[in-house]
Amino acid sequence: MRKPRHFSHTPIYMNDGKSRLAEIERRARRELGLDEPEPFSPDSLRGVFTGVQKHKRGRGWQWNTQTLLMILTVIVVLLLIVLL
Repeated sequence: MRKPRHFSHTPIYMNDGKSRLAEIERRARRELGLDEPEPFSPDSLRGVFTGVQKHKRGRGWQWNTQTLLMILTVIVVLLLIVLL
């Protein structure tokens, strides 16, 4: 069986000025003794956005006006049935 062709991507548009500027900043930070910025880690973002999303909080049962009216109506109907 033949192996699939190897994928090789060479960028067509490349911003040389941006990469040159990044290299200059890296050298300047090293010369000044500043720490390198820590690399991106997806684990550092775990659980950050769940506080913002209301449906993920798991608040449990909430009383709203429709629920209270329905319960009150059932109680009144049961009282009327018992008293009559």
